[in-house]
Amino acid sequence: MFIINSREIEYCSVTKGKDTQIIQGASYQDKLFYPGEVYSKENKQIAINKGRKLSLEGKSLCLLVESQNCISLWHHDKSLTKITKKDDIVASVNLAVLVRAMRDIGGVKIMDRQHRLRKYSRCFIGSEAVNWIMKYLKVSEPEAVRVGQRLVNEKYIHHVTNNHDFKNEHLFYRFYWDD
Repeated sequence: MFIINSREIEYCSVTKGKDTQIIQGASYQDKLFYPGEVYSKENKQIAINKGRKLSLEGKSLCLLVESQNCISLWHHDKSLTKITKKDDIVASVNLAVLVRAMRDIGGVKIMDRQHRLRKYSRCFIGSEAVNWIMKYLKVSEPEAVRVGQRLVNEKYIHHVTNNHDFKNEHLFYRFYWDD
């Protein structure tokens, strides 16, 4: 476990494993970390004890990052992948413009669908949306899935039963204003 100043680490965006969701991360000594608990300055010893416990149990290599207002515990994970400048196309997509195009003629096929005798009105299929996004934005399949997840995260679309993140599968999604 290391205790470092917040100016000593590089904050970055990361994805974890095969997950397409982008989260805040940090890079320190060529290792990637994701954020954990945050403690007030008065609870510095509690944070230290928690970090030591996790490190001694072998559960996680930890960083304690001390900033002006608080102390945060960061966990190392080998499955983290740093998002590079090349991947920033996902973050730079104007979602409002994309949604207009998705709903326009030539966009995703929005229609009533049925699954297991239940009817879902005005929805589209995730895998069809991924293919459409790939063609429209000229991006790869993982990038198209990340764009779709941004649409979910920023409340443009949702799974019809709210049971799934955005996936390149035969799952039904709907625009919020079509509910």
